[in-house]
Amino acid sequence: MFGRDYSAIAVDAGTTSLALCQLLRSGSNVRLYQHRRVEDPLHEAPHAALPGSASRAARLVTQTAFRGRVADLALRPPDVAFHLANIPVDYDPAKQDEWQSLLRYDAARNLDCDPEMLEVDWWPLPPGNRTGNNVMTISAKRDTIENWQSYFAACGLTLRRIDVLPLTLLRAALRMGLPRATTPDRNNALWGILNVGCTSSLLTVVLGAHCVYVRSLAVSGGTFTSEISRSLDVDYRSAEALKRRIATDWEQSTEDELLGLGAGIVQQSVQGMAAEVQRAFQYAMEGYPEAVPTTIYVCGGGARLTPIVDWLSEALGVKVEAFNALECIEVAPGAVTPVPQTLSAVCVGLALGGIGV
Repeated sequence: MFGRDYSAIAVDAGTTSLALCQLLRSGSNVRLYQHRRVEDPLHEAPHAALPGSASRAARLVTQTAFRGRVADLALRPPDVAFHLANIPVDYDPAKQDEWQSLLRYDAARNLDCDPEMLEVDWWPLPPGNRTGNNVMTISAKRDTIENWQSYFAACGLTLRRIDVLPLTLLRAALRMGLPRATTPDRNNALWGILNVGCTSSLLTVVLGAHCVYVRSLAVSGGTFTSEISRSLDVDYRSAEALKRRIATDWEQSTEDELLGLGAGIVQQSVQGMAAEVQRAFQYAMEGYPEAVPTTIYVCGGGARLTPIVDWLSEALGVKVEAFNALECIEVAPGAVTPVPQTLSAVCVGLALGGIGV
């Protein structure tokens, strides 16, 4: 009765990992059709695509039963920048080009570049922001977009749609029904999605169902490894191995001295991360002082550190949960899911957008 609708191939190309996934929709039912991921945790080049990832992606696509060769991408900093801005309240959609030009010049001033180098879009903020800002501006350099188009062509794929990381994560979270009921007025709940990557972390602050602030955090999964390496005077490879032991053998840290030392070092870095998160929420509450902070959901490679949820919760005084975007999505027979499933959030959110969910 219902047709089968496959999403474009959602590509999450990071500095140490490459993930591809595709969803299948039949009526209102959405299933994970395919998912593949490769990883190189010792790649240390900041903000550079994983070496050989184009050829790897091409192999993954041809060796896996993905449908079609059309793909979507979610940009993240530094490839895209987010700025709060203000446009007149009597905004006329017929003058969209005029407002877009205005916001392009504003973004160019923030980025210190030629406005003609930028592609710009925006989304509205909830009404009543006390700072006067009423839109979130998204800007990306045109040569960055062209570079990604070339990358996808080298993968044997056609880049159909470009999204941004905060909106992909928010889309996946709303599909799961987040935030869970923690305040009588869900529209007044201020909550966050923290994607802990290798070279940076990204915090998306949400009021109700609307993204109101985006902040890049200096503390990341790579920070944890670097701090272990520096503090224990070991090479990066050994530090990464110890970090991964903390993720899997955390409960043994009281009996294993080295494991305990490593966990203590990482916990100090997490406290620094918590301080950045707290500042971001405080800034968001300057615009919406009546908002009630509720929950932070953690995803990305850093979410594999089992104790990070408890450490963040202890430092922030709010509930913190791991964010599993596959929790409410059926897995098709034969589909391979990432382990842990907190690695799926970006790809799943991007693919959901590709099928209009």
